Amino acid sequence: MKKMPTLFRSLGRLCDTAWNRLKYAKLYHLRHGEETLTDSILLKILLNPKKFPGIRLEQTRLHDEPEIGSDWEWWFGNDHGRGRWKGYAIQAKKLSSYEVANGEENGSYSALNHLVRNRYQYQVLADYAADEKMVPLYAFYNHIKKQKYGCYWHCCKKSPDKRKRNRRKLGFTITPLANVRDALLSPVNKTFDAMHRRSGTLPVRCLLCPMGRGIYPARAGQVTRPAHIGLQIDSDQKGREMYLANAPVHTSEELDDHFKRLKERRKKNAKLREAKRRAEAKRRAEEKQMPAAERRAVAARRAEAKRQERAEHLAEAKHRAEAEHRGEVVRRDRPSHDEEFAFIPKRIVKFHTDYEMPD
Repeated sequence: MKKMPTLFRSLGRLCDTAWNRLKYAKLYHLRHGEETLTDSILLKILLNPKKFPGIRLEQTRLHDEPEIGSDWEWWFGNDHGRGRWKGYAIQAKKLSSYEVANGEENGSYSALNHLVRNRYQYQVLADYAADEKMVPLYAFYNHIKKQKYGCYWHCCKKSPDKRKRNRRKLGFTITPLANVRDALLSPVNKTFDAMHRRSGTLPVRCLLCPMGRGIYPARAGQVTRPAHIGLQIDSDQKGREMYLANAPVHTSEELDDHFKRLKERRKKNAKLREAKRRAEAKRRAEEKQMPAAERRAVAARRAEAKRQERAEHLAEAKHRAEAEHRGEVVRRDRPSHDEEFAFIPKRIVKFHTDYEMPD
């Protein structure tokens, strides 16, 4: 039997890791959150460079996530010649499962509707990925009990119903933003069943399908097979060809420039956070000088203003998601209080999942 390439097999083991950790966390009633899983997976990649050849990654700092929308970035490729790298901006969510009937479970990704000011998190991620010429994806961490898993299996390998160990590959899956956008328009669509019945939701190892069947980004949420793009990763031990999804290609110099921009972004965000912290400290000091009754009235007005602002932001985000679903062109302006740190240029952006660029 032909042996699969190193990186493809290693990504498959990450799926097993996520599945097993969530399985035993539920068994022993332990909390094992999304951030813990992400940290352990990324650390495993960095500590095993021979098992994960041709990968560069950058974890997004917690303070920068509202501006970027991702949990981490993955870059696959090599530095041969001018270098050939393809990037993915990943936002991860963990499944909250519950039993329904006959020993089967279902669950939902309740954090999918997370708001960042007046935008859904996926909209922030889409803007950032478009500017940096990356492919935006959502990753799901799962463990769920089902009688049959075949309806959730869109990989070209054997179905979990025929090979039981393959069900663990559903522990770490990826999906394009179009599926996330559609899920936000209906609470039912945020379930494990709804997300994984979609053909675009695959185990994470399928990003590097050795059969030349990488699917991302898919047009209008449809799988395109085969998509022989032919980006070869030469760092595999036996030199086998591995094909990435149809993502923009970056040279090594462009990738270094990207990381420099990230560094500058962090510095500017740090200055902004410090300015906000000082303004907040000044406000609190002024409120301490007020009479108790006046302080309570000010706090009540502030709380009411926040509730109204959140309701307006949610309505605006839903309106944008519905417009994108209809295929309309949406203008995404950055918040006015953040214009000084507007790293993403203001422009008209049509939501799509196709970020093709010529090599």
